[in-house]
Amino acid sequence: MRLPPQKLEDLLIRLEVCSSADLTRAGRIVHSLCRDLPDFDSVWLDALVQLRVITPWQAEQLQGEQPDAVRCGEYLVRQPLGRTTFLAHHVRKSQWVVLTRVDLSGSSQQVSAAGDDSPGSLQTRLDSCINVAHKASPALPASLVVPSGLIAAGADELMVMSPWISGWSCDELLIRGGRLPAEAVAEIGRDLLVALSWLEGRQMLHGDICLRNIRLTHSGTAVLVAPFVRRLVVPRISLTDQLTLRDCEGVSPEQIGTGRFADIRSELHHLGCVFWQLLTSRPVVLDADPVSRLMRLRDHDLVDVRGFAPECPEWMARIIHQMTRRSPELRAQSASELLKVWKQHSGSGHRATRAMIRELPEHSIGPVRQLVPLRRRRSSRAGVNLKLAFALLMLAGVFGAAKFGVLPQSLRWDRNSGATGRADDASRSGKAKIEHTSPLISENFAPAEDSEKLAHGSTQGLSLPAPDAQGVIRLENGRRYIAKSISQPSVSLQIESPSVGIPALILVEDRSWIVQAESLTIRNVRIIDAIGNRNSTPQNRGPGLLVFAGQSLSCELLEIVNQVFGASIAWAPSGAETSIHLQNVILTGQGHGLRINTPPMEAGFSNCLFGTDSSAILCDVPANARPQLIASMDQITQRGGSAFLDLVINGESAGPLKVRIDGGESVFSPKMSIVRIASSSDWKNIDSMVEFRLPETGNPIVIPPEVTPVVFYDTGLRTYVKATQEQVVSESLLIATPEFAGSLPVHSSHDIEASEESDVNDVPVRLQPWVLMDFEGPKLSTEMPGIRLSEFPKEFWKKLPSTDR
Repeated sequence: MRLPPQKLEDLLIRLEVCSSADLTRAGRIVHSLCRDLPDFDSVWLDALVQLRVITPWQAEQLQGEQPDAVRCGEYLVRQPLGRTTFLAHHVRKSQWVVLTRVDLSGSSQQVSAAGDDSPGSLQTRLDSCINVAHKASPALPASLVVPSGLIAAGADELMVMSPWISGWSCDELLIRGGRLPAEAVAEIGRDLLVALSWLEGRQMLHGDICLRNIRLTHSGTAVLVAPFVRRLVVPRISLTDQLTLRDCEGVSPEQIGTGRFADIRSELHHLGCVFWQLLTSRPVVLDADPVSRLMRLRDHDLVDVRGFAPECPEWMARIIHQMTRRSPELRAQSASELLKVWKQHSGSGHRATRAMIRELPEHSIGPVRQLVPLRRRRSSRAGVNLKLAFALLMLAGVFGAAKFGVLPQSLRWDRNSGATGRADDASRSGKAKIEHTSPLISENFAPAEDSEKLAHGSTQGLSLPAPDAQGVIRLENGRRYIAKSISQPSVSLQIESPSVGIPALILVEDRSWIVQAESLTIRNVRIIDAIGNRNSTPQNRGPGLLVFAGQSLSCELLEIVNQVFGASIAWAPSGAETSIHLQNVILTGQGHGLRINTPPMEAGFSNCLFGTDSSAILCDVPANARPQLIASMDQITQRGGSAFLDLVINGESAGPLKVRIDGGESVFSPKMSIVRIASSSDWKNIDSMVEFRLPETGNPIVIPPEVTPVVFYDTGLRTYVKATQEQVVSESLLIATPEFAGSLPVHSSHDIEASEESDVNDVPVRLQPWVLMDFEGPKLSTEMPGIRLSEFPKEFWKKLPSTDR
């Protein structure tokens, strides 16, 4: 049995990072790693990391020049949460806290500007705020957390200790799933106004109201954290060359260049900006230069939030506009008065927020769940009880299988290998990958008898036929079918109805329609979700209305109307030569149009309409995968949504990102940008390149002037920034204001049965919001850029036969 170096053992025991029992268990791992080779401190620390006794950050600190950095008083610092904040837990109690480092020497100048030259004034002020908050009556509301104490970390350094709130920060929510529903924002806003009213009643200010300081708990409560500290350390902002984007957060227009201190009206302005960002999923000013950002904030009011979030109710848009006016005299003057008005519309519960939480990935609960110290082992009796319970569970499973038969294995969506029938190893081990969007969740295959029940249940329709010997599912024109899961991994599957006649309709109920095949071809078919036609409050039931796992996907004459799923089509490419081709395809409704969990080798889109409320295409780039996406585009229309293409880089990639979009005769009119790229903190975008290649003939891609071609999400600044000119080749982009035939609907609700019968040259009423009529710029062809509805057969627009649901 190997023994750790004496110096390392003394250090770990002195800091109480681990116990002797932990080192004994680590010795077995070190022995298997080193064999006959000598071991080093780094090997022992790596073994402790594998046992999850310490974190990788702690291992790095213990090998550095200041190993005592992992210990602060009676707390062990587990990992950093930001530049000056750390997650820590008590060495003996089950207590998790957040420690915020304050540099007393660096803050003395700021404190002096506030009128106090005493070296200990900052600590005195913090002590005073903490005491007043804890002694005030009534007690703190559930939506507010204040520091619980101070810890001296050195002669010129102070740690402010606050309770840890498990859950999600609001900036994390926007990165993962885009903009929040208006109903959830109403409930979050009510909680935050309650917290602000409590502070207002005690003549106290928060001082740093921004997305990162608002956390959403598992019960749906929005909690305002980290009060006092930022305002006391930096009481005023100065326009110097040392200004950062972090300094610009929590600054109201009247404070810019005036030296004016914050008050309740500036706090309301900050809160109004938070509401605006939650509804739109974009910063209030899209500029990476701090001074330019402040100048635009000072000189311009925020635009009406309904321009980016049309589903926002009128009452909420009016209040947000009142809170974010440039002149403080035009804003609401009291948080308590504003709360009374807000409560009249928001109710008193957290129903919408909890529904949104249920859609979030399980591993995003937070670091506390993953970093529980393992040295407190269960007693031997607890271990025996656990084994006994497991044995009873296995015995019950055997009897259940004998009585009812063994059900098919649940389909797991593996980010690297597509759909698989086994549990995900990462989920089993508790190690969570960095995610910027909600992952493709697992779904179960529906047994045949369940599909038969659906066919005679609430939605009238035929059961989907089984594939024939050639792998073809032949549907009848104008008939309704109930979707059921298909698993034939080695078959080239075709689902089609005759090209002449009204296309067949496939209804998806209760869960995603999962298809597993080597390749999938769909022709002359419409797919809708029956849930969206019955429920007024949609809830995400899966990653996509159609979930496909296979090598290639080809769709022609396809229309999908999605109301409750994360995307219209979710595809997990598998195999060496992955490809996707969409021609004459219409994707409208909720969520993303197309979601892909790894870039395909070949992608082509022709005469397609993306009318979804999120991005048209969402593509994940797994760690160590080739970060390259080349797509040909011709006659594409997109209007609404946050971006046309969302790329999410997960972990270290195999090289710099390369994106190329070839083609033209298209119009992209999203609300924020054409290409939007998010990544983990380890990924660098310096050598990334996004190219828009000009077509050989015809019009280029028309984009509105307010749309930014490419933006990156900066994890350090926690905001989107424009790509540099060297990173973008925009030869096929034409900046012009497009004019469409109709206005976007307030809610993305489109019923196929609402289609009006029309001549082939007429525009169906429900598609008018996406038909380009004109744009200001040179016309290089007789037809307008964008989708050509005339390429769809005349029968495609006819009503389907009426049936009861």
